[in-house]
Amino acid sequence: MQFDTELGEILPLKKAQTEIKVIGRGGSDFQPVFDYFRTSKTHYDGIIIFTDGYADEPIITGRKPKVLWIFPDKQCEKVNAERLRQWGRCCVIEC
Repeated sequence: MQFDTELGEILPLKKAQTEIKVIGRGGSDFQPVFDYFRTSKTHYDGIIIFTDGYADEPIITGRKPKVLWIFPDKQCEKVNAERLRQWGRCCVIEC
């Protein structure tokens, strides 16, 4: 799924697009993703989030997901990884 302040279209991984046009920028909110995970009838093993990390930490209640935070560069990781590690692992994939 794509998201910023709300959820976008949700596609299964086997039907996911191979190219995605990113629009917007800024103002991300992780909370809708974690709320969806908590309330979804579909069982997910975890969440992978491609992000620069500049958003408020989510409030996680109920079932806690395994989370992988993927940053686009070392600077984003340096600034945001420490506070996001409480919910999962962090790595960098430079584009």
